[in-house]
Amino acid sequence: MTRFLKLSCLIIFVFAVVWGAVRLYHRKPAETGSATLPSTSVGAAIHVDSAPRLGEITIGAFAPESVPNDNLSIESLDSDEAYDTYRQAVRSIYGADLADMNYLGVGVPGWQTRYGSLERWLSRASKYGDPTIAIEPIGQDGYDVFQPGPEMDALRQVFADMASAGVIVWVRFASESNLRYSVYSVYNDPLKIAQYRKSVRWFRSYMPGNVRLVFSPLINTAYLQDPRQVRTLIAMYEPGAYDRIGGTLYATSWLRPKVAFDWYYQFMRRLDRKTPFQICELGSIYPRSEEVRAFLIRVAKGDWPGVQRVNLFAGDLNPLAVNQHGHFGFILPGESSSYLSDLLSSSGTGATVIQASDNQQLTHLEELGAGWRSPDMTLVGTVLTKPNPVGDFTVSVTEVTDDLGITTSLSPPRKKQIVLTDDCTGAELLSSMSPGTTLQITGWDSGAGTPLRATGLSPGLG
Repeated sequence: MTRFLKLSCLIIFVFAVVWGAVRLYHRKPAETGSATLPSTSVGAAIHVDSAPRLGEITIGAFAPESVPNDNLSIESLDSDEAYDTYRQAVRSIYGADLADMNYLGVGVPGWQTRYGSLERWLSRASKYGDPTIAIEPIGQDGYDVFQPGPEMDALRQVFADMASAGVIVWVRFASESNLRYSVYSVYNDPLKIAQYRKSVRWFRSYMPGNVRLVFSPLINTAYLQDPRQVRTLIAMYEPGAYDRIGGTLYATSWLRPKVAFDWYYQFMRRLDRKTPFQICELGSIYPRSEEVRAFLIRVAKGDWPGVQRVNLFAGDLNPLAVNQHGHFGFILPGESSSYLSDLLSSSGTGATVIQASDNQQLTHLEELGAGWRSPDMTLVGTVLTKPNPVGDFTVSVTEVTDDLGITTSLSPPRKKQIVLTDDCTGAELLSSMSPGTTLQITGWDSGAGTPLRATGLSPGLG
């Protein structure tokens, strides 16, 4: 009897182990569709992105400035010669084989040809690390394109072919859909937001496991903290639906990348404490070059834990943006290589293409970024609280002038805590300061939600 019980227990144990293994590795079948998916173990394998590493992050780029007279659409790059010419330019200008990124419009005629080009582009791009593609529903049906049918079935097959080749594809789903005037904008529209969320869930379940989704709003407009933008982001985002929290970030005449990204990072961490981050597009006007360089170093050092990838958008955005802010890119006028090339190059004098565990190189990164702070700015506002015993106080800021001399009026005003530096001029004003006093304050900022370090106080007008 005892031997029988032991044998029974052994059989039950073996059955439980086998059943558990089957459940662990069994993928839920995709929803109905005509594409036949090959079996693949990509989703279960340990995957290492072969893109160049800078400290904690991998680096990619979409670089129209590298070949200024060429179209970089996936159709235009659909030959070995065209693609190799582009990649040689990237390597020469930025000092490394940066991972590739591009764009795909869906829901518009001609998708049969584009999807062939897409598969060949993904195959070529995968040699340089995990490729990123922004999928944008620009057709007249908008988000209705995301449902079983010939176009999505064909796209699914392209991704399935990539899965068979062991390629991970990062998809920026409906990128910058919080932008108010985008053709697929969901800005401040509950019905469109609901449609967007439904499309995200459907796309995630329908595509193969090698497709990784990235939340990709425009950070610049969100950073202005228009209540409607904030509500839109909160309503759009669904924890668990994305593999990375992303966003596009452009250093303009009024936006500092470190301050804006810090605000966005903290904002999104309140919605989701676990999902990794990436910067889907990092662009900049030329006058912000040193600031962008310092920001990239801080990201690579891990100042914002969980950031895994930064993709550069290296070139001008559009004529309107150029007219408002000046030219964008990472090659300064008159130069033949990027001001980031020594950071990105495996043989440069800056932080080389490194593994995050390389302490010596990370120390060098820290030396490059040591002592960096944002350039001085000037605030105008009224005092809200009397200075505390150590001289700290709060103001209601109505106007900001940055280091480029560009003044921005704030409506409604924004609160800012002020902390005096040891060498702050005009500190004698503290003794006569009271709520309602108007001040002009010069100092440097370390990010949204942090105090301004005041280096100078003077009476304001009014």
